[in-house]
Parts: sequence; C-alpha cells; structure tokens
Amino acid sequence: MEMEEIQELVYADIRKPKQHFKSDAVDEVIESEGSTLVARDSSNSSSDGSLRNRSLSPSKEMTPEMTTNMKSSDHMDTTDISNQCNGKSQKDATMEKEARIHDKILEKSQIPYGKMQYSLYSGLLVVLSIVFVICRAINYMLNKLRLKISDILNTHSHSPQIIKHDIKSLDKKPTRLGAILNKKSISEINGGINGLLNDASELICWTVASEIPTIILYDYNGQLKNHLMELKNEIYVKLTEYFGKGASENIPNYSIKIPHSNKTIYYDESNKSNSCIEIILLSSIDGKGTIVDLTKTMSQLYHSNDLNINDITVDLVQNELTQLVGPEPDLLLIFSPSLDFQDFPPWHLRLTEFYFEQDNDQVTYSTFRNGLRKYAGCKVNIGR
Repeated sequence: MEMEEIQELVYADIRKPKQHFKSDAVDEVIESEGSTLVARDSSNSSSDGSLRNRSLSPSKEMTPEMTTNMKSSDHMDTTDISNQCNGKSQKDATMEKEARIHDKILEKSQIPYGKMQYSLYSGLLVVLSIVFVICRAINYMLNKLRLKISDILNTHSHSPQIIKHDIKSLDKKPTRLGAILNKKSISEINGGINGLLNDASELICWTVASEIPTIILYDYNGQLKNHLMELKNEIYVKLTEYFGKGASENIPNYSIKIPHSNKTIYYDESNKSNSCIEIILLSSIDGKGTIVDLTKTMSQLYHSNDLNINDITVDLVQNELTQLVGPEPDLLLIFSPSLDFQDFPPWHLRLTEFYFEQDNDQVTYSTFRNGLRKYAGCKVNIGR
C-alpha cells in the first residue's frame, strides 16, 4: 500500500509542474518566434509526453531517486528550449535594431549631403551663366567698337578711285561675288524695304568700282525681286553719285537677271552688249526646291526613255542648275551677326569661300574690303 501511494504522489507531482511549465514555455515561444516554432515545439512536446507516459506507466515501479532525476532533467530540457528561443529572438531583435540604426545614420548623412551637392551645382551653374553673359557682353561691345573703328579708317567717300586703289593691291579677286542681305525692321537703322534697296545698290557700286563683272544678291523672301523697278532706279541713283559727277555718259550700264522667271532687264536697252556688271537676284525658291524639281524632271525623262541612266552625271546637273539658278559665286559675303546661309542654293556653295564678321548686321565697306582680302589670301583645292 505504501508503495502504491508513493507512486501516485510521484505521478501527480511530475505531471502537474510539467504541464504547467510546458504551457508557459510554449506561450513564450509563440510570442517570440511565431507559428513556425510553435508547430515545432508542439510536435516535440507531444513526442516527449508520449515517451514520458510510456516510461511512467503504472505497471513499472519507480524509486524516489528516479523521480527526482526525471524532474530535474525535464526542467533542464524546458529551460534549454526557453533559453534557446529567448536567445534567438533577442539576437534577431538586436540585429533588426542595429539595422534600423544604421539606416537612420545613412539617411541623416546622405540627405544633407544630397542637398548640399544640389545647392553647390546650382550655384556653380548660376555663376558660370553670369560669367558667360558678362564675357559675351564684353565681346559684343569690343566687336562693335572694332567694326566702328574699321568703318572710320576704311572710308571710301563715294570715290571709285579709292576703292580701286584698295583692291589693286590684292593678289586676286573673285569674278563672281555673292552677298546675303537681310531686310531689317523699320524701327532699325537703314531698315525696311528702302534700307534693303540702299544696301543692295551700295554693294553694287563697290563691285563695279572693284571691276568685278558679276554680283549675286540673295534675300530669303525675294523682296528685291518683288521691287525690281525700285531697285533699278535706286541703282541708277547710286551709280550717279559714284560715277556720274562729270557727265551721265560715265554711268556704267548694268543688267538685272532673275533666273527663276528667266527675266532680264537693262539700264540701257539700246546698249545691251556693253553691260558693265551683271546683277543676279536669288531667293529661297532658287535653292532646294529647284534641285527637287530638276530631280523629278530627270526621273520622268528616264522613265519615258528620253534620258539614259549613264547620261546623268555631275556635269549634267551642274549645267542644268547653272541655267536655272546662275553660276556659283567665288566669294560669298554674309552680312549678318552669325553664320547663316538662309537656304542659299546648296549646290552653289561647293567651292565658294564665305566671309562674315561676328555681331555685324550692317552692309559696310570695311566688311566688303575685308572679305576681298580674305579671298585673295586663300587657296582653293579642287578634287584630291
């Protein structure tokens, strides 16, 4: 009887703290590790419980020492599991905390640096822009001053003799001179259509005095073509100022040709063969559009068997464009602040020298003279 009572007390003592402690451990695991460890712990607890039930069945006898050892071992196992779970959860929490602290440090260190870098680059860009504007303004004023001084020093006083003397010292001069003119606003100096006609007639007089036989005048919108009779009269007035001081017979004869409309007018219709200068008027319609029309015409002739493919050569295109537009200029003067061809016929720029002066928008004799000087010093290489 005494042995049976002892065994029952042992069973009750073992089961009661085990179940209570085990449930507490499982609760801690659930709170710290989540559902994965709970499942693992529950499986372990079920297997441990079954083993204990087998080992502590009533059919077998146990001594008090065995009971004490079993209690201590179970308590140690549960403590180890709890310590492992707590240690793992604390380690993960510590790592997460360190990661958050590291991220905050990076954010605090990078955000001010990014703002400082943006401010630095923005300030540098503003400084460079201000410096560029100041340098450009100084350069503009220096160019204007240089042009003004050059105009004063290179005055011609409407004298063909002075112009001839200036050109006489040049090694060579062009036989065909081209010029791109611009119609300025009426509010500007020498603006409007009258200013354009005055610039064209002045340039023609300088060309006649330089003994250049052909001048090509180009304006984008074709204002000179539209005011042909006004241009003819203005040229006569200017030539009278330069050459007609003694007698009207000294005024040279001239012809004005418009290739696009195949029209030519003469100052002296009775003396066409004695024309001193040929004036060719071009506009944007004589540029790329003419090349396109010529290409379409040759294509139609080819498909109608009127033109052989072997006959289409550079010489053929050159001859056709010369008849449609006129000859290529040897020198092209651009009277604009920047280098702008304004759709000048591209085929006529293959071997052409061009000259312009930065920030100059006026037709001046100094620009005319400097352009001729540049042409005299250049070397034209044709082919290889």
